[in-house]
Amino acid sequence: MRRTRTVGFLLFALCGAAQNVAAEERPPPAPNPQAICYEVGDPVPGGICAGTGEGALIVAQHASRVTMEWDGRRWSKEDGFTSPEGKVGATDLADGRKNQPALLVAKSAAARYCDGLRLGGYRDWYLPARDELLTLFTHRKKIGGFAATPYWSSSEFNTHSAWMVDFTSGIGFIYSKETKRPVRCVRRSAAVRRLDLGAVGF
Repeated sequence: MRRTRTVGFLLFALCGAAQNVAAEERPPPAPNPQAICYEVGDPVPGGICAGTGEGALIVAQHASRVTMEWDGRRWSKEDGFTSPEGKVGATDLADGRKNQPALLVAKSAAARYCDGLRLGGYRDWYLPARDELLTLFTHRKKIGGFAATPYWSSSEFNTHSAWMVDFTSGIGFIYSKETKRPVRCVRRSAAVRRLDLGAVGF
């Protein structure tokens, strides 16, 4: 009887050890490939929801650790503090994705920082437009991580100035592109694929 109990105990211990090994070897769950946002403030891979539904705005977990110029060009008194190439053409106020290509061509320091982000398995981060930045201000308490300072948007105003949003007052204003300010990058969630019930005979 005692021998039977001993054998049973050994089998139980071996099974437990095998389960522990299997648990240690099991890979971590993969990030949600769509990062769907259901509530503002919800964490998703690499960021935090700043909107809900398809194409929702997702903000990076943290702002840049350093401040940077808007366009990254060299300025001088001889140039009259104006960009030698003139206006970049990143004038969209609502969607920073439309501004990003022109900013990257112009070697914008702020836009290149966002373009280089690799968070949560995603690499489509961009510098938010002015109105997207205003949305972030509206939900700043649920998102968290904002300093009481102006942040750069991707929206250009003219040759030598672009839009910022002050995260103390929520006011948008234009300022010299040579000014160094922090940035907080964003991306958009993917559209949800819906099953076509008609195609399957329902």
